[in-house]
Order: sequence, then C-alpha cells, then structure tokens
Amino acid sequence: MKPQPDPLDRLLNSAARAAREPAEELPVAVELRVLSRWRSADAAADLLDWLPLCRRALACAALLMLVAAAWSYQAYRHSNAPELAGINSAINLALNP
Repeated sequence: MKPQPDPLDRLLNSAARAAREPAEELPVAVELRVLSRWRSADAAADLLDWLPLCRRALACAALLMLVAAAWSYQAYRHSNAPELAGINSAINLALNP
C-alpha cells in the first residue's frame, strides 16, 4: 500500500506549481503618500507610544517581585529544618563581610 503524502507537503507542492501573476503597482499618489509619511515619522514619538506599556509592565514586574520576596521571607521564617541550618549559616557568613 502506498503511503499517503502529508497534507502540508501536498499543499506546498501545489503552491509551488501554481502560476504566479505579477503584482499590480501602486498608484504614484499612494506611493508618494507612504514615502512622505515614512520620512516625516518621528522616532521619539514612536518611543513615547510604548512608554505607557513599559510603565505597566514595570509595575507588574515590581509587584510580582514583592510577592515572591514576601513568600520567600515567610518560608524562610517558618523553616526550622536542622539540615538547612548549616547551609544558612554558610550563606550568612558569605554574604556578611
């Protein structure tokens, strides 16, 4: 029995065999409008568009960091495992000069 080809491979092969029609050119007015807008674009204005999103992302990251720190501190305070006492003292000695 002959194995069936993968549908994606069949689709890609069909697309490769299809006749290509040349793309229509844009009217000169549209081309000039696009080029003039691109030339007049201000890079600083583009960065200012991203500023509110970056502020929100920074606020979320700071909140997540505080939650993680509080959770770690709580786990550290309630940990009474004697096997960690040696490791904790070594870390404390290494961190405190």
